[in-house]
Amino acid sequence: RRRVERLLQDVHTRAPPAKQLRLLRSIEVLERVGTPVARQVFEALALGAPEAQLTQDARAALDRLSRHGSA
Repeated sequence: RRRVERLLQDVHTRAPPAKQLRLLRSIEVLERVGTPVARQVFEALALGAPEAQLTQDARAALDRLSRHGSA
């Protein structure tokens, strides 16, 4: 029981915060949709602060969409 409790505690301390998880899931959904509007959203987000995780994720999604679209 103690081992399980320790494992659960480790999972909770390593899991991303709920807000970050929602953003990651939103990016994943937009990327799967892949519409021109989704691309525009990523382009707008990619203009954010270079060190911001959301900016980096948006740029990475744009890169993946570009590679997928040219394949």
